[in-house]
Formats: sequence, C-alpha cells, structure tokens
Amino acid sequence: MARANTARKPDTEQSEAKRFLTALETGAIRAELIGSNACSALGITARGHAPVLALCQLLIEGGHDPNRPLFAYRGDTLCLRVRSIVEGAALAVEDDRRGTPRFRRRRARGAGAAPYVAQIRKAQV
Repeated sequence: MARANTARKPDTEQSEAKRFLTALETGAIRAELIGSNACSALGITARGHAPVLALCQLLIEGGHDPNRPLFAYRGDTLCLRVRSIVEGAALAVEDDRRGTPRFRRRRARGAGAAPYVAQIRKAQV
C-alpha cells in the first residue's frame, strides 16, 4: 500500500511576500505601468509595444546599476518581474509565425530578416 504524500507545500502568499521583501532589500526598481504602452520609474518614462523592456534600456543608459531587478506594477498589483535590467534590455517582443508574441533576444537595428517578396517573372516578348 502506497503512503500518502504528507509533505506540506509552502504557502504561495508567504513565499511571494518573501521574494518581494528580498527584492526590496536588494534595491529593486519599482516601475509603474501606465495605460497599455507606457512605463515609468525613477523619473524616466518609456513608451512602445514593450514599455518595460524599453525602460530597462533607458535606465541603463541613464547610469543605473544593470544588475538591479525591476518590478512593474499596475496600481498595487505586481505584473512583471525582471531579474535584472540588463537582461530586460537584451530582450524584445516579436510575433512568431502564428502571430503569438514571444520574448526574443534584441537584434541590432537592421539585423532582422527581410520580408518575403515574391519574384516576378520577366514577360516574354
């Protein structure tokens, strides 16, 4: 006869609160999501399709420690946690071939694939 698993799972609210306090102790940046296309923290506002990732880039350019984590909130609700702003700055959001948004490594400007262009046959004379 198999024994029932008696191990207790940690309370998710307590573990979430512990992670939150740990991040605050390490100096996490608190960002505020504004609408659907803006994010603001430490007096810097980024706008775009992925405003949190753009904000990470602006914070690094502004001289902030790239290893600091960033928590993005909408009101009192934690919406997104970025492990370090250098990791967030290295990401972009792109649609896959089915149109589903995915995180991807940021590419240098102009390093993307060219759009498909159908070849036109030369007219026979």
